[in-house]
Amino acid sequence: MENILETSTSHSSIFNWVQKEGSKLAKEAKTKQHDFFNDGLIPDDKYGDRKEIEHLFVEADEIHIPLQEDDKEKGELKLGMSYQGWEKRHPMSDEYNLTGKKYYGGVFSSDELWKETAAEIYEDYSFANGSISVLCGDGADWITTGREYIPQVKVRFLDKYHLNKNLFKKLGRSKFIPKLLDNIKENDIDKPRENLKKSKTIQTEKNR
Repeated sequence: MENILETSTSHSSIFNWVQKEGSKLAKEAKTKQHDFFNDGLIPDDKYGDRKEIEHLFVEADEIHIPLQEDDKEKGELKLGMSYQGWEKRHPMSDEYNLTGKKYYGGVFSSDELWKETAAEIYEDYSFANGSISVLCGDGADWITTGREYIPQVKVRFLDKYHLNKNLFKKLGRSKFIPKLLDNIKENDIDKPRENLKKSKTIQTEKNR
């Protein structure tokens, strides 16, 4: 900060600046959300770079954090991220980077998170006819409600960790788990249903 401003500044001054700018941004966000959800007004293309896209991936999660000066209460930091897809880090790489990443979040209710996220998304993007977007996260109901705020979301997925967790929870050490995971990797719709039915039949016979 001293290098940029060419003068020294105190921690309290920086804190006050952040609070002032934060209040200003929060007020702008509330106005944008009100106009969007109450009056149906699409947010202005602020920087003139709104993109028309065919799909968008949205992920959400929450983190529980201790609140300052309160040993018992915990706050919920809700986080969201959107991205347009992924690309290889370099042509020969086996690793990928997400493209067009944008982040959303704060210590507030799920309703507030989704209103803020939706308003920001529609400020940045317009969706082509027939576009399909994906919402991903754990099995929490509040994540699923994101579909009510972002109508272009047509598909709701469990993330890989929670999908595997649910499979192991329901099927234990079943021999069908590797088969189901292979079916999912192969993007096969019918085989997982067949293997789940077989697993259920075997489990029922064991419990008799």
